[in-house]
Amino acid sequence: MTGLWLASYLVLWGLVVVVCLLLIGILRQLGLLHRQLAPSPLPSQGGSSLPALEHDGPAIGSPLVDLESDTINGFGTLTLLRDHDTTLLVFMSHMCEACQHLVEPLNALVADARRAARPVVIMRADEQGCKAFLSVFPLHMPVVCDRDRRITMGLDVHRTPFGLLYDEHGILIRKGLLAGHEALLALLGDRSVPLTAQAHVFPPAVSSHV
Repeated sequence: MTGLWLASYLVLWGLVVVVCLLLIGILRQLGLLHRQLAPSPLPSQGGSSLPALEHDGPAIGSPLVDLESDTINGFGTLTLLRDHDTTLLVFMSHMCEACQHLVEPLNALVADARRAARPVVIMRADEQGCKAFLSVFPLHMPVVCDRDRRITMGLDVHRTPFGLLYDEHGILIRKGLLAGHEALLALLGDRSVPLTAQAHVFPPAVSSHV
């Protein structure tokens, strides 16, 4: 009886080992299949590890879309096509830590009379998320709450914080990932910032100011 019990015990453990090996093999095959089906990364720009910025957002030279929406922070209804100013669309997310560090530079941009660009923030969040962000990080510029991602997805913007710079005729002249204050200045055309900051902008800055 003892021998039969021992044999069944060994057979049970053998089955456990076989099942574990089969599971490892299946997981390995799933990993290989995922790598084969995953889309290839976009080519890098300027040797950086970031995807090429020309693939993010609208193409350079694209006209400003007709964006008419109510702001969530008391700036009334925003109608960009009627402004005829150099416009900086900044895409942010309420859960984005890098966006939090961009609040102070953006507020300083509003107060800087030398800068002609008028910033407008598109917040990728529902109304509750937008209000929670603004209660801690108030923005002194129009903020549109993109509740259903209609604006961000319509403009093919998939990363935050991201900026689109339109000239006074409503034509996109520059775009980039706003990874800090210097990247914001590079987007505005300031060539005095380090090359690491200019690498976040497409096309590269061509003037010292907007």
